[in-house]
Amino acid sequence: MVAPLLIVHGKAARDGNYNSGLGAFGPGNLANATTGRAVRLTLLHVAGATPGVGDASTQGSPAKYSYCVAENLDSSPWGGYARTVGIDDESAVTVHCGEAPHNVHDMESSEPSAILDKVASAMTSWGKNNAPISQGEYLLRCARNTLQHVLRMGGVDPILRLIYLTKLR
Repeated sequence: MVAPLLIVHGKAARDGNYNSGLGAFGPGNLANATTGRAVRLTLLHVAGATPGVGDASTQGSPAKYSYCVAENLDSSPWGGYARTVGIDDESAVTVHCGEAPHNVHDMESSEPSAILDKVASAMTSWGKNNAPISQGEYLLRCARNTLQHVLRMGGVDPILRLIYLTKLR
């Protein structure tokens, strides 16, 4: 099951009051909810993405109801996503073919490398739609405290470490 995931970047995210922080994938933000819902209604009524007809998903997903977040550039140690793919991130929207979010929960690891190993394991589990089938990209969203902890690892860039770990599986 995949659904269009919209990510709003830069000025559009700020001016539109899109949520990029706590609860960004959940209910409670008008901009995120209405934009995601508008895309879904367009797919249903204009593009014919009706379950069982133009949508082959057997179970459906809450991500198909509304799936829109903002990029949090202020908390990112890396440059903006839009810029990395050659789009001016001053004000942009990127659209991804994404599965519903997968939670990777780790309350016992004190070492950043153990956290990254769990994330890599979740990214490479059987049955994923995106990368193994279509060679697509992964979109990884990290809680601020987890990201800060992983960045303390030093030496190896966490993204490069994840690429290495996922290639081993």
